[in-house]
Amino acid sequence: DALQPGVVTVPPDLMLDRVVDEYFYKYKFRSFPVLEEGRLVGVISLKDVQGVPRAAWPERSVREAMHLVREENLVRPSDDLASVFRKMAEEDKGHLPVVEGGRLAGIVTRHDIMTLIQLKTDLGGHWRPGGLLTRVNRTQPEGQGGRP
Repeated sequence: DALQPGVVTVPPDLMLDRVVDEYFYKYKFRSFPVLEEGRLVGVISLKDVQGVPRAAWPERSVREAMHLVREENLVRPSDDLASVFRKMAEEDKGHLPVVEGGRLAGIVTRHDIMTLIQLKTDLGGHWRPGGLLTRVNRTQPEGQGGRP
């Protein structure tokens, strides 16, 4: 399974100064999925925050600074690993959100895909291009969990 469990998510109404202190510095990730009522509404990245003058951070919300997630940057749990990896390469992304029924199911990263392939190879298994995103690890509530 290449899907990352325990994704750290951010609420859209949090002010940027707080997201910097409570998420970027704390978790040391460069982006976070933004959830509202359990639904993925966008992603807030370090680049998004950098685009806002620092003096405006206490008054500007994540919702105002985040970017919307385009359909071509989403994957489904049923997508095969080869197509997910190809999508990452085409979009020059290191990770993609996995969405099921409009809700964030997890994150898949290029590193995790490569690690999974290496493990299968090292353990004498063979890598099949499909069927590796079959088990969905549920995300945790906003502000909890592991990697974005």
